[in-house]
Amino acid sequence: DHPNGESSVVQYPQVRCHAGGAHSGMLAAGIIGVLIYPCFTICLVLFAVKQYPKKIVSADLHFVQRFRFVFFRWAPDRYWFGAVMIIRNLLIPLFPMTIPQDSSDVTAMLMLLVLLLVLLTAVMVMPWRNKDLNYTDICMNFILVSTLAIGSMALTGSKTLSQSLNTF
Repeated sequence: DHPNGESSVVQYPQVRCHAGGAHSGMLAAGIIGVLIYPCFTICLVLFAVKQYPKKIVSADLHFVQRFRFVFFRWAPDRYWFGAVMIIRNLLIPLFPMTIPQDSSDVTAMLMLLVLLLVLLTAVMVMPWRNKDLNYTDICMNFILVSTLAIGSMALTGSKTLSQSLNTF
């Protein structure tokens, strides 16, 4: 932040955020990049999850091999959980990248929401093929949620949201 209230990147202070010029071009390239690669990947994974039951019944081994990374970790009746994890892995870094730094309490709250939803889903459906992996995943997610919740108590920002985070 500059004394006049404008923002820039530390390494390039001459490029002001939201001031047009170089920032507009970089913003457009960033938006296009974020929309093309992750959105295409998510759509492809969701398509694969939708097609999975039909392809398994028809014994399409090429499809199963191509999308093995989505399905091989999960119990056969929980094949859809790969999509949940990929969406989680998109949202967790997306929030800090897209929400302004002065709203870090909102970022923390959204990250907590995503992690809690995935944790609760994992507890309810036990998606991993191995029982021990389910317990390990639940413990790791619990540690992530706890660390983020405790760390978010030190954040400053919107007083009402910070106060609600502190009571959490």
